[in-house]
Amino acid sequence: MSNQVIASDINDFAQLLETHKVIQDAKSLYEASSKLQNSQNVNQWRYECGNLKFSVEGAVAGSIPQPLSLTEIIFNISITGVFQNKENSFINPLIQLNFDIELEGFRDLENKIDNYFASWHLDKHLGGTNRPTYVHPEYHLTFGGNKLEEKGIEN
Repeated sequence: MSNQVIASDINDFAQLLETHKVIQDAKSLYEASSKLQNSQNVNQWRYECGNLKFSVEGAVAGSIPQPLSLTEIIFNISITGVFQNKENSFINPLIQLNFDIELEGFRDLENKIDNYFASWHLDKHLGGTNRPTYVHPEYHLTFGGNKLEEKGIEN
């Protein structure tokens, strides 16, 4: 595995999303691919993709209120990993992971009146001196967080 292989995979993924008109703008995927392609680091890989926006006509199943005219799903990811040096050894390849998912629904398309908003994030808890005093998983998926606070909604 190398930065060039990951870069190629991201580029292929962006082209696939565009070809099938699934994504509104794949620019950040192409930028991530380009940065990886040009990376000189042979020990680790890193990329960020922001505001990957997908639109779904209508509502996401189970959303309230109903009916919604349009639901937008927005992904943001920042990830850093290391390449394994030995074929028969297994290590956790991720050094850092932040993955945000936002859903925003609209009832009135012309005025973009918000009717529904949800947010989740998957991340890796970093060790070091900030160790919690309670049981805390290394990886966890959480509803809410900073994205809800930015919208003025308290958890």
